[in-house]
Amino acid sequence: MAGSANWIAWFLAAYFTFVAGFYACRLLFDKSRNRLLHHGDVGSRHWWGHLSFRIFRILIWGICVTRAFRPAIDTYIVVFSGLIAPWLQVTGAVLLVLGFLTAVVGHNNLGEAWRSGIDPRGPAKLVTNRLYAWSRNPMYLGVLTAQIGFFLALPSLFTLVCLVAGLMSVFSQVRLEETHLKGKFPSDYANYSANVSRWLQIKACKSVT
Repeated sequence: MAGSANWIAWFLAAYFTFVAGFYACRLLFDKSRNRLLHHGDVGSRHWWGHLSFRIFRILIWGICVTRAFRPAIDTYIVVFSGLIAPWLQVTGAVLLVLGFLTAVVGHNNLGEAWRSGIDPRGPAKLVTNRLYAWSRNPMYLGVLTAQIGFFLALPSLFTLVCLVAGLMSVFSQVRLEETHLKGKFPSDYANYSANVSRWLQIKACKSVT
């Protein structure tokens, strides 16, 4: 493996190991974790979305860690060698870090309102300030940014499949959550949607709460 590919292989292995450990620890040490996890009824679209996300997350971590030690795995994930370029790899690495940080900040901005999945009983209020004054879905925007970064850092058939599957999963989850919030906060969410973009708002809106 060329030297330029070596650093990105180790970066990806370290990055996805850190991300996995970060969220595992966050849930493990949160005493309220049982009320934070809501994956929907078995067989529902919500449930399938979470299941596919977990499967891909494990696959991505496993392949990236294996690749750091066994470069020959590139044959199996079908790396697009023609797209390998140092500037694209650096861009991908930057987007991965930026996406992760955006998701974490969006997570923290929700505070006690954060859930993994849709809580049928919540949230208690609609969060519209800080990052949520610029995007209705900053956490998912961060996830999408990281997924694009992953493909740029390691252009391959595997990462392309991950990108397409990730886009489908995120858009599906966003629609489910929007439907839930419209039912929970009919007037407030309508006002919020009219003032803040689903993905990125050039001009921040005023909080509706």
